[in-house]
Order: sequence, then structure tokens, then C-alpha cells
Amino acid sequence: MKKIVFAFMALLGTAAFAKEYNIGDTGPGGGIVFYVSKSGFDVDDGMGSVETCHYLEVSKEDLGQTSWTPSPAVFLDDLDETYAIGSGKANTFLIAYAGLCPEEVTAENCAAYACFEYRTKTTKPGDWYLPSSDELKLVFKNLSYEQLHVTSKEFYWSSSEESGGSAWARKNKTSTVDEKGKKFNVRAVHAF
Repeated sequence: MKKIVFAFMALLGTAAFAKEYNIGDTGPGGGIVFYVSKSGFDVDDGMGSVETCHYLEVSKEDLGQTSWTPSPAVFLDDLDETYAIGSGKANTFLIAYAGLCPEEVTAENCAAYACFEYRTKTTKPGDWYLPSSDELKLVFKNLSYEQLHVTSKEFYWSSSEESGGSAWARKNKTSTVDEKGKKFNVRAVHAF
């Protein structure tokens, strides 16, 4: 009985002292926290697992310029679900690894692949992903250009599709639909 009580107290102690983050803080992956949800949000990994998270962080640096995919053939089944907070990770996996693109994807020709393969000292490939359009919108809403080290003229890809040949991108507070073959900047996002 004492072991059970001790284990329960240890569990309570861990939960009580869990680190809290604010927008602008450095997250556990080394990125900049840009979204906080006390109630939490679901993150689907695209492989059948769903995790409840409370924070989103964005990489401190751009991962370079790349096209959305090397060809326009990818088209995700339920477009309504590809926009929401928490859907970017599943989108990324489907784009980069589910064989929806007929050509081989690389970090140089696929924004989702570049994000999926990104890692820091405290994270591994698969922890980061290409943000959905709603997640990318929050990056630019909640962080300044100075925090992101960007200008207001740069476009960034999201993982949200519009059609087989086009996807959503964002430049500061403006979103646009553009051809998947165009080269835009990429930032990775990590949910925790």
C-alpha cells in the first residue's frame, strides 16, 4: 500500500511541477513557442496515433526554400481537416511518406519532407512537421518579424492543400493559394 501511495504522490508531484510555457519562450525542441492551449488540442500523426498537446513551437530558422511537392499529384482526402490546429503533423506524413506523390521526395523538392526530417539537439526526425494553414497563421499572428527574423515580403508553405495542383502559403498576415511547384520558405513546427 505504501508503494502505491508513494507512486501516486510522485505522479502528482511531476504533474504539479510540469514546466509551463508562454508565447515567445524557447520550447523543449529549441524553437519559439507561438501557441498555448490550457485545454489542449489533438495532434494526429497520420499513422493512427493521436496525442493531446498544449503547445506549439516553430523552428528558429528557415529550412530553406523548396516546392510544396515535386509534382502536383498529391491530394489529401478530406481537405476540411487539413487546415485545423493539430492537423499539420498528419498532413506532413501523408505528403512525404504515404506514397501520394508519384516522384521521390527530398528536402530540396518537398516542404513536408524537409520539416519531417528536421531535428534539433533535443528532437529527432518525425517530431517536427510542416504547419497547417491555421497553425502557420498563428505563427505570424503571435510572433513578431523580429522574433522570427523574417521580413513581411517572404512567403511560407503550409501543409494545407487547395487542390491537386495548389496549396496554401502565407506572407505575414496574408494567405494565398499558389502552385505547388513554386519555391517558398519553410518553417517546421513541433507540438508538445
